[in-house]
Amino acid sequence: MIAKRKLLEKFLEGVPSFPKPKLKYEQYIIPSWLAADLLWIAETTYGDIYGMKVLDLGTGTGKLALGAALIGANYVVGIDIDLDAIKVAKAYVLNNLPQLTNLEFICADITNLDLGGRRSFDTVIQNPPFGVHKKGYDIMFLKSALRLARVTYSVHKSRTRDFILKFLNENYKCRVTILLRAKIPIPPIYEFHEKRVHLVDVDIIRIELLD
Repeated sequence: MIAKRKLLEKFLEGVPSFPKPKLKYEQYIIPSWLAADLLWIAETTYGDIYGMKVLDLGTGTGKLALGAALIGANYVVGIDIDLDAIKVAKAYVLNNLPQLTNLEFICADITNLDLGGRRSFDTVIQNPPFGVHKKGYDIMFLKSALRLARVTYSVHKSRTRDFILKFLNENYKCRVTILLRAKIPIPPIYEFHEKRVHLVDVDIIRIELLD
């Protein structure tokens, strides 16, 4: 188990980005410092990682899933629909951290997951699509997460905060906490990107189901 946040961030910095970012999936890689903050708060403040069954929806190249495994989750599964990204995640772990036997990556559509039934995991950690290019993508990820675990950590655009909170409060008996607010840099990975770096305001939220 990694015992220092800075060391966790250092490990996460080595995770490769998407080999071929796909706009239809709104792919971008979460910054290592933000991934480390999310995971560190989840464990040190709430005890939601160590010894737990953790699911990373839309894992991409595996940064959040890998971090949860390094912190000491009992079992971690990273799910992504993009086979190219899953291959990168698997190769990175195999070549750099083969001792991590508590980590598995699966290529699958999150809307059709059969992972042992309702709330078969303790914790979901996810950096889902923002729902900019495919409306409702962010809500689809939230619905899947809340079906599969009691606690969910999720990253969303700050400007959708009111919409996300309204959706959660109207449809679930839950406690929602905004853990962090941050600016993340999005590099020009798609053709329509004109800026060298675009800063996006995001919230990291924790959702705990109460029923």
